[in-house]
Amino acid sequence: MCNTEFPNHARAVRLFSEREGFDLDSYRDAVLLPADPELVKRLVAIEDFVRGYESTKELSSQLMRVRVLSNDEGLGIRGIHEQEWKDFGSVKKTMAEFKEAYEKFVARCVNLASSASS
Repeated sequence: MCNTEFPNHARAVRLFSEREGFDLDSYRDAVLLPADPELVKRLVAIEDFVRGYESTKELSSQLMRVRVLSNDEGLGIRGIHEQEWKDFGSVKKTMAEFKEAYEKFVARCVNLASSASS
């Protein structure tokens, strides 16, 4: 399964999985495997990754209070606060892309309706 809003990413995953020698079983429960320490080291050096991936102290406290998390899980708390999401670079980029796609769709609808009424 590939969960993405980008059709080219989903297609790339499908094509990769169709290559000769691809072993799907080697990916079974891959999420349970420990992360590559070198990859983690590179990712935590990227501030936007840390801000988008980690939780916040407030959210982690709430999750501990309702017993979704325990105190010893060692999760980072340098994440973005809710009021900051609208100004986060990745969110701004995605929202601009969705807005542009929506405006193009609306313009096509208006053009089709205008053509049909003529």
